[in-house]
Amino acid sequence: MELKISKLRIVILGIWELFMGKMGEIPQSISILLLMMVIDQVSGILAAKREALEHPGEKKYGISSKRMVLGIFKKAGYILTIVVATMVDILMDTMMEYIGIKSTIKGSFCLLITVWFILGEAISILENASRMGVKVPRFFRKIISELQKDIDGKKS
Repeated sequence: MELKISKLRIVILGIWELFMGKMGEIPQSISILLLMMVIDQVSGILAAKREALEHPGEKKYGISSKRMVLGIFKKAGYILTIVVATMVDILMDTMMEYIGIKSTIKGSFCLLITVWFILGEAISILENASRMGVKVPRFFRKIISELQKDIDGKKS
């Protein structure tokens, strides 16, 4: 079992390094989001496996390819949204420069959306950890949820 985990770790790190090398310079927040997306997917699989062991024979527990595919579509939607936000940032920077407004703020839409997605992934990972039997401190989940609400503009 430990050998399988070591091989998986090497494969994941190898793919990550290859990906980062091909991407060149990308903002740190996007790198964090991509890593969080992978961790969320893996933690979801592990949580489903644990639940299947605890509830043998019950179909509602265990790995569901439908849920996995829906999660992947959601993550693809994150990427598309970030691409659009980046284009809006570029357009805003170009227009501000064109009309003669100097701005030191660059990439604000992309960063804000990326951080919001990171917080959503963090919440999901903590939920998966709870499903795996980890006692996640309530204050930690609350802080992440409050940060996401603040970014979203919702009052507590």
